[in-house]
Amino acid sequence: DIKAKIAICHLINKLTARKKAVILISSEQDELLAMSDRVGLVRFGTIEKIVTAQELDPTDLVQSSAENSKLG
Repeated sequence: DIKAKIAICHLINKLTARKKAVILISSEQDELLAMSDRVGLVRFGTIEKIVTAQELDPTDLVQSSAENSKLG
């Protein structure tokens, strides 16, 4: 539901404006990159690498998940 997603985005923005940390898990690459400062790839319960969201585009994120490229 788009209204729920918008409400969640507003809540995340309010929390981060108050200097609160938010962990966002999403399968939507555009959303993840737009709402994140940093992106981490977790495999088998271990964080492989963390990079700034500005370093990636959606294609990089998909490739990194599949091929272990920029994040691996």
